[in-house]
Amino acid sequence: MQEMLQAEQETWRRSPCWQDISASDRASLVDSVTRTATQLQLSSDVLFLGVACLDRVLSLRIIAPEHLDTAALACLWIAAKFEHCMVPPAVHFLAAAQADFTSPAARRLLVDMEAVILKALGYRVCTFATIKTFLRSTFTQMQLQLQQQQAEVLGKQQCIMSSSAAGTRAAAAGQVDPRLYFCASYLAEMSLLESKLTPFPPSQIAAAAFASASLLVPGALHDAQLQQLTGYSLAQIKEPMTFLLSVHHVLYQGRHLPLTRMYETARKYRHASMCRVGFIPSISSTTDQRLRLYQ
Repeated sequence: MQEMLQAEQETWRRSPCWQDISASDRASLVDSVTRTATQLQLSSDVLFLGVACLDRVLSLRIIAPEHLDTAALACLWIAAKFEHCMVPPAVHFLAAAQADFTSPAARRLLVDMEAVILKALGYRVCTFATIKTFLRSTFTQMQLQLQQQQAEVLGKQQCIMSSSAAGTRAAAAGQVDPRLYFCASYLAEMSLLESKLTPFPPSQIAAAAFASASLLVPGALHDAQLQQLTGYSLAQIKEPMTFLLSVHHVLYQGRHLPLTRMYETARKYRHASMCRVGFIPSISSTTDQRLRLYQ
């Protein structure tokens, strides 16, 4: 699975050579897209694909600066159509983005922008392997490993206890830690905000998010296991991990800000349904004990 996805991502590599837009302005665009996706209850696959389209559009330098907000919204709309069977109409996207959804001109601009972007991308939106795609593959492989271990434990324990008791204990051992999953998802989503991560392939960022989450939760993860699950060694993802942990530290420092001033990613991962991973303390120094897991 990883090899197939690796080959697929080579058909499109993200470029850091954007049109004239600062890192903070790009982060604001991504945050706006994230808020709209949250309000419309779109899946995370839509969000990641939408931002992937946006970065591709920025690298092509085809959008006038005054229309970047509309372009970002159009990218999310396009992604929703590729990922969902039923998609909210344009007026709902405009309303969620706090645009003038009552204006026929605004709706026409969004529709026209969609056509411009699709033509520029050659209508090849579904070929984009996103960070979320690789992260899901990693956790799928991890779950398969745990299920295999569960079966082995069950076979051994059946000799010394009832099958029901053995099954209960083995089932608990055969599940991915939800805090690890949501923490990795949080890191993967916050990576969308950081412009310094755009030159890295999605698979490498997904591996960095997975490895960083194993530090923050924490949970012991050997380099051999990391390479088996992600295709990357720790040395290969050290740089994107550094950027990710830095962004996580910034968002953690802003945990006391009013919710309206937070990035949407930081706000939503504070919720109980996300295991409150937004409150996990950041790694702020090289003396943090959690770093010993990879030393």
